[in-house]
Amino acid sequence: MNRSDPGRKALARLLKSAETWWAKGKVGRVPSLAFTQASFPDYFELPTHEALEALHETLQHAQRREAITIDWDPRAGDQRQIRRIVLADENALADCLGVEPKWAMVHSAEPKVAPFLGHETVRRIWDVWSQGGKVRNTGPEDVDRLVAALRVLEACKDRDETPVRRLSAWLFADSKYVEHNLHALLDELTRGEDDPPVSQAEDVLRRIGLIKHPQPLLIAGQGTIMLTGNRKVALAQPYLGIAPDAFEGMRFDGPPCQDVLTIENLTTFNEAARQMTGATPALILYTGGVPAPSWRRAYAALAGSLPARVRFWHWGDIDEGGFRIASMIAALLPEGRTLQPWLMSPTEVAEAAQPCTTSSTVNAMIRYAKMTGWDDLARQFEHEPVTIEQEVLMPRLPF
Repeated sequence: MNRSDPGRKALARLLKSAETWWAKGKVGRVPSLAFTQASFPDYFELPTHEALEALHETLQHAQRREAITIDWDPRAGDQRQIRRIVLADENALADCLGVEPKWAMVHSAEPKVAPFLGHETVRRIWDVWSQGGKVRNTGPEDVDRLVAALRVLEACKDRDETPVRRLSAWLFADSKYVEHNLHALLDELTRGEDDPPVSQAEDVLRRIGLIKHPQPLLIAGQGTIMLTGNRKVALAQPYLGIAPDAFEGMRFDGPPCQDVLTIENLTTFNEAARQMTGATPALILYTGGVPAPSWRRAYAALAGSLPARVRFWHWGDIDEGGFRIASMIAALLPEGRTLQPWLMSPTEVAEAAQPCTTSSTVNAMIRYAKMTGWDDLARQFEHEPVTIEQEVLMPRLPF
């Protein structure tokens, strides 16, 4: 059956109605498709009599297979014009079209997903799928991808960070399978209830500890880094890099630290680090974009070891990702400590900012700003939504 055949289109419309009624639980009702100008204009736009005969033959073939019944208009003569087609057997209709209907997909997927229904998010996804809906553009036909995503999370459970392509090759014999196929479901399974979906694969993977390659913890400032194994190393200009999981804390033999600034992008971090002088009582840390789990643990250890007078700052992109990173960092601070924004207000960057017209991006930025504790900034974006990449701005320090 030709996929561009108007007769096939009519049958597909009828099957879609059957799937919709199945999803809504309308048992006992029989879908039909009226051949009127309003409901199926294709019937009245056929270019030739031969095209009309071909459509009739397609539908009569489906009727012979007991998939549908054809209601002919007796006023037009014997089998000359169709008044409507009525579903006779939904499975036979799907077979005519060579497709798997939604109810069959759900039936096939159920035993695969059943072992994981104790997972709250899996249960929510399954509830949507089993009613004919989609989650992150996936349905029951994607159950193998859902199970694969759960396998990835299980493999990551007791690891700090894992090279994503190695794990992908181990689990699926395809080094890029996770990056190309699973990031949306991994995000759905791990994001917070109030967090908007994340579309960037690398941001999702780094959040759960899947990295392309290990990132060092880059620190600029004065002091001595205390490392695991009773080791220590003095910070050097312009900055020093260590393995994040080796970090245990800082010691300050000179002036005590008064400020800690985190910076999202490497270019800006490099430029800001070179503005530090030997007498600046502050630290600057590069987040590596979305901070990985080992970086987050190192930052939490640093924040927990510093006295209450220390101020914590963050400077990132003014976009959804930048504010999401800020909310992640703010959550690492000890209770009672706050993260302050640096050069992330529309009024501070007005000369370089671009208006943001995408409502979903603006809403996500506002939501993350509130999660970070930046209510004043959230109100500014409600009235003046803008975006800007950090690299556009010349570095300035808050201390």
